[in-house]
Amino acid sequence: MSADIKSQRGGSELLFGSPIWDGHNRITLSDSDIPCDADIVVIGGGFTGLSVAFELAKNGRNVVLLESSYVGYGASARNAGFCTIGPSASASSVLDTYGINEGKQYFHWFLKAVEKIEALIINEALDVDWTVSGRLSLARSARQSERLKRNFQIQREHFKFPGEFIEGDELQEHICARGFVSAISDNVSACLNPLKLVDELLRIAKREGASIHENTPVIKLKESSFDVEVHHKHGVLRARQVVIATNGYTEPMGISANNFTIPLGSFIVATDPLSLEAQKLLLPTGKVSSTISNFSNYFRLLKDGTLLFGGRKSLTSNGDLDVISKELRLAAHELFGDVIDIPEIAKCWGGRLAFTRDRTPLVGKVTERILFAGGYCGHGVPTSVSAGFTLARYIQNGQYQDCPFFSHSIRASTVNWMGGKLAPLISMYYRRQDYLELN
Repeated sequence: MSADIKSQRGGSELLFGSPIWDGHNRITLSDSDIPCDADIVVIGGGFTGLSVAFELAKNGRNVVLLESSYVGYGASARNAGFCTIGPSASASSVLDTYGINEGKQYFHWFLKAVEKIEALIINEALDVDWTVSGRLSLARSARQSERLKRNFQIQREHFKFPGEFIEGDELQEHICARGFVSAISDNVSACLNPLKLVDELLRIAKREGASIHENTPVIKLKESSFDVEVHHKHGVLRARQVVIATNGYTEPMGISANNFTIPLGSFIVATDPLSLEAQKLLLPTGKVSSTISNFSNYFRLLKDGTLLFGGRKSLTSNGDLDVISKELRLAAHELFGDVIDIPEIAKCWGGRLAFTRDRTPLVGKVTERILFAGGYCGHGVPTSVSAGFTLARYIQNGQYQDCPFFSHSIRASTVNWMGGKLAPLISMYYRRQDYLELN
């Protein structure tokens, strides 16, 4: 690892904290010169960019990936490792927007996203601590439970969602804290070590011949009728097509790409390990879990009993980590302090997510030669990899019909720009909504 990359890692940790994850010994990337031309340039070295690079290189395309810092710098190596089957958008909004037939396709895409991760892990023998854990989506009040049940009925009746609605004693079998009223439960969702997944995707993308370059921020894209000039820190690279895969860390690049989505902050704490008794009291069946509030909390247990607990009552991506750590420990105590003592916090870290107004990812074309994928709305592990495969398939053969939200006209939005600027006010509004729904 170069000195430049080490310093970038240090900068990231100063801003967002250091994640708990241990990965493999990182593959050494050569300091070879960046090519002057390529079939495809991928901008961004996270799950999406690495998936695109792997899939296209495997199919014989000349792929160059440019990462502004180091591979896995953003949310890809900084998340909680959830790999869940449902979309971020509610079932009712999907039904209203897409109808029954396309709505089925919409839900199927997210279900297949998890299947594609599992197939990739098996086919490529990836070591990522994959565990099919199942998931709980939890309601904390009667109002939330009514909303959750309505969405479950739509999921079950129209979209054939492989889950069940549980409450009462049945819910207590999965989570013993008394502050939860009901849940949608599935046995298909999974979890993994996200840093190991970054390392493994890097390994197989490089194995297939993708040319990967770190510490190479892209400054500007300039499109002509036959190619795209990619202006980067070290020079200019010409490509037939460009994929922007930077999600919450997107820069303008001359096309206002940073306003394709709204960047929001999320943080996680890792506690000292719980005792075996406390683990059985909290999550007896080991499912990964999240609440359905606007400011949701998400949590899971690691194999050693460490509790990961994430969320935050603010949409901004900054803040004092000590303050955030105390805030999240208090939130954990409010949720299940009646059954366990919350251990001391061992680590606190976070980063930027990217949201869209309708909570549907953006996948598709900006122009004829520039494509984009991002806006995963906190469901990034399976969604980002599957979005990468979707773009790779489109580049290969023009096929996108399995993705009902594929767009041929991704544009910057003043609403997204305002959302980023007005995050504190929007935070206050959603906190108020959560208060009314829970009281």
